Amino acid sequence: MEKRLISAVLSEQTVTYRPGGPPVTFEVTVSNDSEQFAGFKLELLAAGSGRNPNWYQLHPEVSTAKPPGGRTQFQITIVDTPIAGFVGAVNVTVLITSPQLKEERKYLLRLIIEPGSGPSQLSIELPVRQFQTYPRNPVDIPVRVRNMSQRPFDMVLRFVGIDSTWMSMGTERRFIIEAGSQLDSTFQCLPPGPSQAPSQEYPFSVEGVPQAGPPARAEGSLEVLPVGFVQFNCSEPQQRLPAKGGAWWPDWSEESANFALVFKNASNLRQEVTVDLQGRDTSRCGHQLTPDPGVLNLATTTELKLAILKKRPLFGLPWTYRFETVAVLADDRLGNADPPAQKLTLRILPKLPLWLQLLMFGFFFVSGSFGAISLYQYFNPPYHTDLVNSVRISSDARLVFSASDDRTIRSWSIEPGSGSLKYEGVLVDTGKPVRALRFMPRNNSELAAGLENGAVQIWNVATGEKSRELIYQPELNDRVFDLAFTANSRYLFSGHGSGIVVMWDLLSDDTRPRHVFELDKKLDYTVQALELSGDERTLISAGRFLRLVLWNLDAPDSRPRRLQPRGGQNDVIWSVALASQNPNILATADSQGNITTYDLTQCSDVASPKKAPFKGAVALGSRVQADSKDPTQAVAIDSGAKVASNVPIDITCPVIDQWVAHGGFAVRSLAFSDDGRFLVSGGDDHKVVLWNITAKGGRDARFIAGRTVEERAKKINTVDLSRDRQGLITVSGGDDFQVQMRRVGLP
Repeated sequence: MEKRLISAVLSEQTVTYRPGGPPVTFEVTVSNDSEQFAGFKLELLAAGSGRNPNWYQLHPEVSTAKPPGGRTQFQITIVDTPIAGFVGAVNVTVLITSPQLKEERKYLLRLIIEPGSGPSQLSIELPVRQFQTYPRNPVDIPVRVRNMSQRPFDMVLRFVGIDSTWMSMGTERRFIIEAGSQLDSTFQCLPPGPSQAPSQEYPFSVEGVPQAGPPARAEGSLEVLPVGFVQFNCSEPQQRLPAKGGAWWPDWSEESANFALVFKNASNLRQEVTVDLQGRDTSRCGHQLTPDPGVLNLATTTELKLAILKKRPLFGLPWTYRFETVAVLADDRLGNADPPAQKLTLRILPKLPLWLQLLMFGFFFVSGSFGAISLYQYFNPPYHTDLVNSVRISSDARLVFSASDDRTIRSWSIEPGSGSLKYEGVLVDTGKPVRALRFMPRNNSELAAGLENGAVQIWNVATGEKSRELIYQPELNDRVFDLAFTANSRYLFSGHGSGIVVMWDLLSDDTRPRHVFELDKKLDYTVQALELSGDERTLISAGRFLRLVLWNLDAPDSRPRRLQPRGGQNDVIWSVALASQNPNILATADSQGNITTYDLTQCSDVASPKKAPFKGAVALGSRVQADSKDPTQAVAIDSGAKVASNVPIDITCPVIDQWVAHGGFAVRSLAFSDDGRFLVSGGDDHKVVLWNITAKGGRDARFIAGRTVEERAKKINTVDLSRDRQGLITVSGGDDFQVQMRRVGLP
């Protein structure tokens, strides 16, 4: 006789089950009688069970491999009748198989099915319980009805819970279902348009009600997905104060300008909206939104009032303020408003009209020298009359120049020994607010100024004469936020609010740019700061989204590199700094209050541990690889498509040190000493702080918290650092219109 390799023992030979009652459990113990490891699978077979394959549950479903003589205990739970509507005894075959032993064994189990009772005689099932659809898109909801009794049911299948007008084929079905059979039916739901079908989850139920016997019920839900958009508009984006008059006669009113912001909700999503007021002029005015937030109901138009508050000056010229209002939706599943922002313009007139000011000026001039001098000092005070945006110390530490929104560049001298600034006067009135200053490295004889309208002017600091004016796109008013020179003063770089960096050749008579560096427009980049590497082969730009970009000047058309990580749309790197004697250490300052130092010699691709040369060789991004035919291009690994040259490659540079400065307020400006041993910062906490820096680029442990050298009434926008025989010199400018200097002794 052939030896059996599988044997089993059933804990029960006869099992009784009542449909609708509790589950029934028994055990089967399987033994491995072979001489090798083997696993087992168990299955119950009952004639006529094809319509209900899930009438029992098995644990485990498949056993792990057991050694010779090992055992596996299966637990079988009968949860339903294998034959709907049947009452009596059923022979069930217990089939045991093993993939390793190529053998099967069969054992007989007697299953006695008793008459059932209660709601289990009629079963309503939803094969799918959760549905999703868009307005005006039909969705089919399948329903399965099972009759587990021994008699037919005359019944009504009813769909409830959702507006009956949404049900395109009605909410009721009537039919007769035979004993022991099942029936499939479908209800179709067609939500109406967005204004009548708000985006939310709608619970529903399907009820089966027989003429005799208890009903059955199944529950589900239908989610209407969001669709549509929110339209954003401003009916009068250009206003003035006062709204009427004020040009010819004095007007003493102190009213506010009210902008009507109109939101039309053309979606099926109820929204709340508020408005974020942005732009450089925001800090100069107060504002109030009513109501805040605004509620946008379906298919309605809602108006919010934005009040701009500004105290009108007594004297002076009319002044224009520009803002950008960004709509912020509470639920962003449909994206931003359309368009996401509106540009606003407010023109402020002085209380005294210009002709009256000129008349008063003439009167005081004629009345005597005292009046003339007093009036001159009023209109030409020994300080700026608006925000100070940039300060620069000459290389010999004798002169300071400052730039302001009052459109002037002013000069100051550093008095030897006293440690104070002496006001020398207005170098020039540029006619536009000045955002940035840089000395031309060649003997500091000329000064470059970046203007509000996108122009770059170069001025002789000795004579105050303009030697050159450069502008790339005069029609755009593309603000210049920073400037950088090469050491030989031949090339000048200007960083703009639109995200471009323009390279100018100052030895050429051609007024067109030598090159324009620009990222993909989708990145929505704003350049706030510029620096050149020590070897002048790499240009560093920084700005919005905490984006730090390295441009290869040896191959200007090659793809730039982008340093990770990045931030959100309101996160900005305000300043970057390199020390001339330690140019491999880069310091950045951002809106989150962080100062970070990087080692530029260790920058590398995020997907590879290999070092990427800092001098400008093409590095590889995490989702691209180099094109063997054209090293200035890259090939996407997944698609083989070319990547545009203005899409950056992600790299990493090791962080040497990072710390939260200025109490977590935004850090607006940084400057290194020439030897890289000291770093000065200015921020929104109104302070100027000096940091001792080691040769490796980290903070000196002896001065880990920095030294506060100055505290002002308002925030600091710009700082510069130099030294002479007496020690360090810090110069700063800010929102209080002042330019201040401090001397700091060396530790």
